[in-house]
Amino acid sequence: MSADCRELPAGRPRTPQGIGAFHFRLATVATFLCLAAIPQVGAAAVPKADAPAIVWKQLGASSDRPLIFLSALGLPGRYFEKVYEQFEKDHPVCVATYAGSDGLPATKPPFLPRIVEAVHGLIESEKLQGAVLVGHLFGAHVALHVAGQYPDSVGGVFVQPIVWEHRRGNDRGMSRRGWKEME
Repeated sequence: MSADCRELPAGRPRTPQGIGAFHFRLATVATFLCLAAIPQVGAAAVPKADAPAIVWKQLGASSDRPLIFLSALGLPGRYFEKVYEQFEKDHPVCVATYAGSDGLPATKPPFLPRIVEAVHGLIESEKLQGAVLVGHLFGAHVALHVAGQYPDSVGGVFVQPIVWEHRRGNDRGMSRRGWKEME
């Protein structure tokens, strides 16, 4: 057994040291719910080979560093509305919505490579060199892939993962040593 894992009672999986049992279960349930939702997103419409992987709208100023907002899987681009409207005055803003969500027709697999290529195509076609990719959940995954494959096209990446509220003393799985390391 590795030093960073602890053994749970028989029949239970090992969890990384410092992750509370509640958070581990929450992450596991969230993962299964996300995996269960993926076919439903594509089932909303019959996949089409010619359906675009993303649809975007461009807003905001015509100069300064562009921002491209990539939402979570199944959420429309307007999910970021309260955020991107604060940047519209000073920055060009592109808001992407994925195929199969918000009433758009689904696209055929492979999904991730098609979406990554579509985001890069957006950067190239709209001349958004040096754009900052702002991604949430699946959008963060897409943003990191685009930045990794096309580093010269991307000026930065801002990702927003799931936010869990950590309160001292409420997480019984966190050891005192773990809390000290976090401080």
